[in-house]
Amino acid sequence: MAEVRAVTAIDGVLVVDPVVHADDRGSFVETWRQEWLGDVPPMVQGNRADRVAGSLVGLHYHRGQADYWVVVGGTARVVLHDLRVGSPTDGATVEMNLGGDGPDRHRGLYIPPGVAHGFAALTDMTLTYLVDGTYDPDDELGVAWDDPAVGADWGTISPTTGDPSTWSAEVRLLVTGGAGFIGANFVHRAVARGDEVTVYDALTYAGNPANLAGLDGRSGYRFVHADVCDASTLSMVMPGHDAVVHFAAESHVDRSLVDPDRFVTTNCGGTATVCRVAMEVGVGRVLHVSTDEVYGSIGEGSFVEGDPLAPSSPYSASKASSDLIALSYHETFGLPVVVTRSSNNYGRFQFPEKVIPLFVTRLLAGGRVPLYGDGGNVRDWCHVEDNCAALERVLADGEVGTVYNVGAGAEVDNLDLTRRLLDLCGADESAVQYVADRPGHDRRYSVDTTRIRSLGWAPTRSLDEGLTETVAWYRDHQDWWEPLLGDAR
Repeated sequence: MAEVRAVTAIDGVLVVDPVVHADDRGSFVETWRQEWLGDVPPMVQGNRADRVAGSLVGLHYHRGQADYWVVVGGTARVVLHDLRVGSPTDGATVEMNLGGDGPDRHRGLYIPPGVAHGFAALTDMTLTYLVDGTYDPDDELGVAWDDPAVGADWGTISPTTGDPSTWSAEVRLLVTGGAGFIGANFVHRAVARGDEVTVYDALTYAGNPANLAGLDGRSGYRFVHADVCDASTLSMVMPGHDAVVHFAAESHVDRSLVDPDRFVTTNCGGTATVCRVAMEVGVGRVLHVSTDEVYGSIGEGSFVEGDPLAPSSPYSASKASSDLIALSYHETFGLPVVVTRSSNNYGRFQFPEKVIPLFVTRLLAGGRVPLYGDGGNVRDWCHVEDNCAALERVLADGEVGTVYNVGAGAEVDNLDLTRRLLDLCGADESAVQYVADRPGHDRRYSVDTTRIRSLGWAPTRSLDEGLTETVAWYRDHQDWWEPLLGDAR
């Protein structure tokens, strides 16, 4: 019996995975049985469409006719858009691939009346389709393939230019929190190497569209303005992606001391929503990006991935909880999750509330910098580009259900860090203002990175090289950070 499941993003659309009977001679597949779909009108006509790579068909829809599609050769990029007034998913768009050479290559797709549909040929391909009525031109209407209300993602080229060699992307990524600091750096790298990337971001104070400047209009890139706690929107956006890279989080310890509930909602609730939707739509991998702060403080030595978690702040407690939520979806439901826990990051696009951009921007403006306590708190500083390289390695080669610590081995205390920044910004120690320490301020973070290094990763920048590069970027991009100072704390 075939497995039939609903595509929740568009009401009434069904995906059918038939039983494959195979032996050493080949395979046999029943591609259609009327009984599979229950109470739907009977199919009365079969058709076939052959298309060369790079061609596009669509969008069109029928007032009264339903279709059942199977790609029997090659790969098609299918786009569906709900046009039915009063439908619970009116206005939703879904993209997915049919065919190919993977385990789902025999998959069928039922498209009800009123749902616009079309496809782009990623390779030379053959589509067979059944319909529940003979062809009637009065029943068929069209929608422009590039209608902004549809917002269809047809692949990595404009269908009007048709260079088939550019249709195959390395991987299709959904990046939550992709307008934030680490997320934006990761996105720029992914787009540059040819991945198709959907950025999904709520654009809270630290999510900055300016971080993604230059990507609009790039092949394979699109932006969705939405919250990770919004399961309905996630369910519409996530299908068709190979992997989810989950950055979206509230991440500033000081803010968690005054509004801890917000951190629990976004970091725990948002992660649970991402994992549940990923499980429902069958995403191939979820990379959950976390922090070394979940381990708490350590006097000597370094934490390994199996050490107990002992977070000290509402921020780190919410991240520890989100790690466990993500890993539980692997343990209980088989969701292919991997987790990274990175030491402190720095580099371009970091919101000027974190210590390095806060100090650099204040020093460049001729101001003073607030140093907590005696300045003896120790952190391991990893350049954001090195962290992104680690994330890429874990996404590609990490073992599912596994945590990977990421750190550069560049431990310095905050006073040492401050003096390096003073020197790079041309200031002296009169610019330092010692302030009362914050509650629950962990003394030292340190993680063992043996596991991530076994995948072939290693940091490429020394702390001095990275700080010099970072200060130069902030000096050259005053127009980026000045508008943000009002939101920084």
